[in-house]
Amino acid sequence: MNCAIIEDEQHAATHLEYLLSQCTQEVQVQARLGTVKSAYQWLQSNEPDIIFLDVQLGDDLGFSIFENMQVTTPVIFTTSYEEYAIKAFELNSIAYLLKPVLLDELQASLNKYDSLVQQPKSYENLSRIHTPYQKRFLVQSGKEIISLLADDIAYFFVQNRHLIIATLDGKKYLFDGSLDAMEMRVDPENFFRINRQFIVSFNAIEKMFNHTRGRVKLITRPLSKEEMVVSIDRAAEFKDWLNR
Repeated sequence: MNCAIIEDEQHAATHLEYLLSQCTQEVQVQARLGTVKSAYQWLQSNEPDIIFLDVQLGDDLGFSIFENMQVTTPVIFTTSYEEYAIKAFELNSIAYLLKPVLLDELQASLNKYDSLVQQPKSYENLSRIHTPYQKRFLVQSGKEIISLLADDIAYFFVQNRHLIIATLDGKKYLFDGSLDAMEMRVDPENFFRINRQFIVSFNAIEKMFNHTRGRVKLITRPLSKEEMVVSIDRAAEFKDWLNR
């Protein structure tokens, strides 16, 4: 299998590459990248079988790669920080390894990857990893961790610079990320970015009305406190989306 190591500490990258050479699988390191910028540029034209990603890189958090482009390659996180585990599992993560990485843990992670890729009975899991659109979203309510199905989400919106998920049953959850990044993660068959503030699920739309200057006003379930209006530049595309 081919891999990319995204790690800003040279000794950590060298150690990981050595451990990979000791694993039972034949792993070819295609690239060693030390920054979010270099990783983003390289991934634009390359698609390894698996990515080893450090969380804290020199120029930004490794997660920002996913905010700027759609990455469907499975990821094994290697980091010194436990607190990012929840966010890692929202992405294409198949393992979260704490440094110093141990050979047996690395081997177990690669075995897990193999079981998803090579065994026919794991096809469903493999499809989940490689699906281009996210089907579940991990959120927190107090100390409780909740996995929300995309089908249960009414809309995403920005309030006071925070991204919030509103569910069809009227609950709201803070979510780490941006609306621009979320637009790339949700299925455009079911969700539409109506303006700078909202991404709306088709299932949440209850009524629509003609509004000023060719815009469309939406009434959703649950009802938004903010007026939900499709912007002028998106109105025609929105109507096409409804007519599919």
